[in-house]
Amino acid sequence: MIYLRLIVKNILLYIVFLSLLITSASYGYEERKEDLFASVVVTTTFKLSVDNSAMDFGFIKPGESYELYPTRYYNEAACISNTGRSWYLKMSLENDLRGVKNNGIIPKKNIKWSVDSFDGTGIRQEGWNSFEDIPVLIYTASPDDSKGEPVKIRLRYKLDVPGNVQADSYQTTILYSMTETP
Repeated sequence: MIYLRLIVKNILLYIVFLSLLITSASYGYEERKEDLFASVVVTTTFKLSVDNSAMDFGFIKPGESYELYPTRYYNEAACISNTGRSWYLKMSLENDLRGVKNNGIIPKKNIKWSVDSFDGTGIRQEGWNSFEDIPVLIYTASPDDSKGEPVKIRLRYKLDVPGNVQADSYQTTILYSMTETP
């Protein structure tokens, strides 16, 4: 019986020793953690660029219509926004086409535009459209168009020259605008 107690006592001591050894081994390597706060401010990108800064309809007879590049687009507006909000591409004429020498007028409604194609997910104006006294809406962007990637809108133009217009060189300026207000 004493021998049995001695064996049980040794086994218990061995178990206690092993548990202390295992416990001290797990505490042998210390670990500390510290927090580091990281932040960044991503700036807003809201850009508009237009290729082909000049448009020349060439020589047209009174009463005729002429389309620039009838089989493809004439210029491209590239819009970039990372605001996550919808934006609007608009276009306007500074004034009617005015004659350089005789101050004659070809009304702005005689210049027509059309969206040939686009690579965004928004909504374009369909068909041929005339310029008005206020900026005309070309394209309404979806929120997916505002993730920082360029959205390209390709445009076509044509001019209807009135039959009673005087011979002259006529000029105006087309203004493009990208805004977050409709």
